[in-house]
Amino acid sequence: MLRSCSYCNGIHSTTYQCPKKPSRKKFKTSEADKFRNKSIWRKKSWEIRKRDRGLCLICLRNLYDTQKQYTYENIEVHHIVSLQEDLSKGLDNYNLITVCAYHHKRCESDGDVPRKIQLEIAKEQEELNKF
Repeated sequence: MLRSCSYCNGIHSTTYQCPKKPSRKKFKTSEADKFRNKSIWRKKSWEIRKRDRGLCLICLRNLYDTQKQYTYENIEVHHIVSLQEDLSKGLDNYNLITVCAYHHKRCESDGDVPRKIQLEIAKEQEELNKF
């Protein structure tokens, strides 16, 4: 049986593999991507959001071009020391803070929000919630 080929606009048998057909690209998942898909990370993420009361901690402190002090929309959990640098700190409470999408980009960029400040904020939050 013959068919019209959508890759070369020719006519081939249904069993013929057209050489112009693009190969499927396989996505390589990194260890960090695999980590983010685990249920233990999702639980930790919700735990950190609950600890930080669902607010951006940088906006709450009016740091680094805060638009609105009580930002609770588009909140993300940020790894201060990234998973690519040290996967073992992925679930460490002192390495995680909640930030809005705007500040998350600034935290990820080179020194826009210094890592030292981020670590101090995480430590402060953890100390507040020990009691």
